Amino acid sequence: MSGLSAMANDSVPEDSPNPILHDAKGHVVEGPVLPEAPQTIPEGVGTISLEQALAWQSTPGVVFVDARGENSYVKGHIPGALRLGQRSFEQDYPQVETQLRGSNKIVIYCTSRQCDDSVIVANKLTALGYRNLFLFEGGWAEWWKYHRKKQP
Repeated sequence: MSGLSAMANDSVPEDSPNPILHDAKGHVVEGPVLPEAPQTIPEGVGTISLEQALAWQSTPGVVFVDARGENSYVKGHIPGALRLGQRSFEQDYPQVETQLRGSNKIVIYCTSRQCDDSVIVANKLTALGYRNLFLFEGGWAEWWKYHRKKQP
């Protein structure tokens, strides 16, 4: 894999089940590196902390969306999260549309703070008319690290 390297990331424990790959610019990647324009958070989309994600995780009407690829999702995800991968959005969306349309809030996450997948999915959902979108910036890495520390 030219241009990709597995790098240590302070938000991901060394024994993480999902190694983090970075491209030459330090962006987290999951699969082949595809040139993309830098992503910006759509207007009206909020961000939430780990504490808020933990509080909302079991709240009725709040849907968590994992923007990572299928392999990462299968290896581990926030309990109850729907998979809506940024690279497979068009194939995944019909399977989750009903749950998304019935939600009060949608929390989108990806691997970590350095990952753009959640921003890309937020842009696509915004274009489809969704509101009340929030990005969990710490993503799976922060969630996993928090729960790992809680285990005996």
